[in-house]
Amino acid sequence: MTEQPSRVTPDDIGAALLERLPPFPTGASVAERLAWFEARARLLTGIAAVVDTPDAHAAAADAWRECGRLAQNRPGGTGAVR
Repeated sequence: MTEQPSRVTPDDIGAALLERLPPFPTGASVAERLAWFEARARLLTGIAAVVDTPDAHAAAADAWRECGRLAQNRPGGTGAVR
């Protein structure tokens, strides 16, 4: 009998995709950190749209909240993200 591969979870998929992001820009400006978090939020939003689980949607929402927080802290920030 052929052995079935182990089931891949949404967390496994998310972790693998997040590894594709460039490293977090240590010592970067607020704008550079915001760009990194926006890329992460877009990725998590795409994952949530596909897997459609409460946890995936919560992770995406948390990521966008962090983007909003960073946007407020940038010079002239309004909290709006791209």
